[in-house]
Amino acid sequence: MRHRYGWTIPVASLRYWALGIPDPSMAALTDFDEQDRLVRLEQSNWIVEISRYREGGGQQMPRILSATNPDTRVRMVIDRWLFFDR
Repeated sequence: MRHRYGWTIPVASLRYWALGIPDPSMAALTDFDEQDRLVRLEQSNWIVEISRYREGGGQQMPRILSATNPDTRVRMVIDRWLFFDR
C-alpha cells in the first residue's frame, strides 16, 4: 500500500481489531463499555475506536471502527459478518 497509495496500515493487527480484540502479539491499552465490549484500543502507535456493534454469529461484533495514527486514518464499516466452518 505504501508503494501504491503512500500510506500503510497494520494489516495483521487490523484482522484482530475488526474482531473487537487487541492483536495478541503486542502490548495494548484497552477500554471497554458496560457490556464488556472493546471501545478503544491503543496499540503499536495506533488508536482504534469501535463506535458501533451489531449481532454477528450469535454475538456482538464490531460494525464501525476507526484506526488512526499520526499519519493515517482508516475507517471500516462492516455490513455483514459471515462465519464458515473449516
